[in-house]
Amino acid sequence: MLDAEPGAKVEFADVLFVGEENASKIGAPSVKGFKVTGELLDIVSGPKVTSLKYKPSHNNYRRFGHRQHYARVKITEIAKG
Repeated sequence: MLDAEPGAKVEFADVLFVGEENASKIGAPSVKGFKVTGELLDIVSGPKVTSLKYKPSHNNYRRFGHRQHYARVKITEIAKG
């Protein structure tokens, strides 16, 4: 999750893949010389994942769930340099 408020500009320096008109570049681990700028739209919760623990010897069970938080980012610019 990003540490920014919705509406803020965010910048990603580690670009993994860049597709240009005739060629594409795949980073190992990242493509040098590119940066991506975007705008943070919102922070949302993903689907709920539930699980169950059961101990047959004690005849008890425990149910628990988790919702992961995600950041929605609108990409505004892919810059070279």
